[in-house]
Amino acid sequence: MASANSKRLGFFWGEDRITVVEFDKNAPVKVIVSPLGSKSSAASPFSSNLTEEIQITAMLQKMLKDNAITGGSFYVSLPMKEIILRSFMIPFVKTEDIQNAIKFEARKYMPFDIQDISFVYHATPVGEGPGKRLQVIFYAARKEALDRYDRIFKQIKAEGAYFEPYMVSLSKSLLFQKEITPTDHVAFLTLDNALGRICFIDKGIPQFNREFSIKSAPSADENADANETLNSKIINEVGNSFDFYARQFNGERIEKMLIVSDFVQMGLLNSLETELKVKIKKYSPVVTTGIEGQSNDMGAVYALGACVAPPMDSLAGFNFIGDKKNKPSYGDGVVNPLGSYKELIGVLLACVVALAGGYFVIQLLLKTPKLQYDQLSAKGGVFSSESTDNIKAELQDNIDKLTQLKSIRTESDLTKVLFKVASHLPKGAKLSSLTVNYDQNGPNNAQITIEMSGSVFNDDPNEEFAAVDQIFSDFKNDKDLSKYVNAVHLGPLQRQTLNGRQITGFTIQCT
Repeated sequence: MASANSKRLGFFWGEDRITVVEFDKNAPVKVIVSPLGSKSSAASPFSSNLTEEIQITAMLQKMLKDNAITGGSFYVSLPMKEIILRSFMIPFVKTEDIQNAIKFEARKYMPFDIQDISFVYHATPVGEGPGKRLQVIFYAARKEALDRYDRIFKQIKAEGAYFEPYMVSLSKSLLFQKEITPTDHVAFLTLDNALGRICFIDKGIPQFNREFSIKSAPSADENADANETLNSKIINEVGNSFDFYARQFNGERIEKMLIVSDFVQMGLLNSLETELKVKIKKYSPVVTTGIEGQSNDMGAVYALGACVAPPMDSLAGFNFIGDKKNKPSYGDGVVNPLGSYKELIGVLLACVVALAGGYFVIQLLLKTPKLQYDQLSAKGGVFSSESTDNIKAELQDNIDKLTQLKSIRTESDLTKVLFKVASHLPKGAKLSSLTVNYDQNGPNNAQITIEMSGSVFNDDPNEEFAAVDQIFSDFKNDKDLSKYVNAVHLGPLQRQTLNGRQITGFTIQCT
């Protein structure tokens, strides 16, 4: 990363505009915003990724030229459409095993091949003793998207030096402007004409992000009933988000919420404060950047955050193209290395050689006793020196093993489990993966683990969330299933697009 006093160009490519923030001597110098204009229809022969790249390149080049901006590398805040955010638990493994453990677990949640993405993460120890685990906040971006930005910058003879999720840029910007502190537990709510987006930040680290649809913002001549209906919908969606965050994450209780919107009225702020029991503050991106700009232009906030040097160590490791060997350490001495495959192969080869050498040495040591044993057996028989007590003990051991074999779980038990899983899936729910594992260390494989992921589709997003909650509740309260599992956990929900439709993805783990 460049030094704190060198020029940087923050860049955010939003849905309808691109924003550039010139940042020099640890302060923003100017903000440039350029609308993208209307997009071509997907069916148009002039609509393609290449065409869009050419347009963005020309627009960016003109923005820099018109504002006499030269020099400086680009620090990119990647928008939501380019980011995959997941949260999951892994065992508390050794430092050198963290990278591989996270990569193995992340495969369950990725809609793409793990080789096609670049990822960063933050890991926090949870619990103590044998039950100690790591909670992982996992961000991923497709390498194809990163390459696209790189091509655009190269066309204007510049380079992309830093690529981070926009949620991280938001946290850095808020810390830089002293809107929050490194110890705060906050939520940040953005409301525009059609969409709400809420981000939960715990001690500077974005933990959970959720989008929800709202109708168009009310105009001045709409009646009070329409405003009340909209306010009720917003309060309900925000409340659902708070409930989900409280269930799934181990962070402290949210203390305050910042809201940015150009149509929110004081009545909604008061209602949210009463309902959620948190301090509410209306937030202005113009104040945050310290520069005159368009009202409610969150793109400037994200671009500014990308330029800011990490205000705390835990925010220093979120560069998708950075050297991950230099990632900061995480609590309790846990670090986040990129394991060296060459070193791993060397260790494995050394182990193989050592095992092979040990095997041949043992064979040589056993050769003489074996010859002596063969000679004695030829004279007196194999059991000539075996005592009666030893024979009885071996017989009892075989009887015990036979008893265990008779009580091993049969296929019919697995059939019951699969039938239970199917019976709890309502109409519109679809499983994409299902894994059933037996506890090989338990008595007679008495305990099983069920891991499943799937999606729910409904025309009403609220119905989708309700369906997932019902699935989770059915699994949790199933008395027959409780014979095989002790606990049921619901993973983070994720809004996804499948064949042009919005669906809600879910994961459930029974242990």
